[in-house]
Amino acid sequence: MPVVAIDGKTLRHRFYTFNDRKATHVLGAFAIDDTLILGHLEVNQKSNEISAAQAMIEALALAGRLLTLDAMHC
Repeated sequence: MPVVAIDGKTLRHRFYTFNDRKATHVLGAFAIDDTLILGHLEVNQKSNEISAAQAMIEALALAGRLLTLDAMHC
């Protein structure tokens, strides 16, 4: 079964003066077996990583794959 790792990262420092934002949160999907980045998705400031991960899973048609996410998604 193909494995896809999904994880979020907060990018700081360079965003302090960019568009008056302190940071941005990005979610990434990585195909472990193929060592391939499947996509990145910026998490909306008024949302959270959980809803963004669900949208990414649907958009990338990842049904039928083993997904690994951090404890926040349990």
